[in-house]
Amino acid sequence: MYGLPGLATVAARRGQPHEAAVLFAAGATTSDASSLVVAFPPDLAFAQEAVATVRTELGEAAFRDAWERGRELRTEDLLDWADRIRPLREPR
Repeated sequence: MYGLPGLATVAARRGQPHEAAVLFAAGATTSDASSLVVAFPPDLAFAQEAVATVRTELGEAAFRDAWERGRELRTEDLLDWADRIRPLREPR
């Protein structure tokens, strides 16, 4: 569960802002629900920059919709969302 911000960052860097927003929100919700103080990712400034980039790429309305979707994810849905992250293509 605590790896969700990392997965979200990977999705953002691979040009998948919708998936990134959903996974960032799921990670934030999981952290809120656990009542534990957990570093969002190890580099909070980097994560904040990634979320801001994703918000800009999606636009406010689409970001808000994706964030809400992420907050509603059930634990059993998380693997499906993680599988949506495209693999890197190997250089030719």
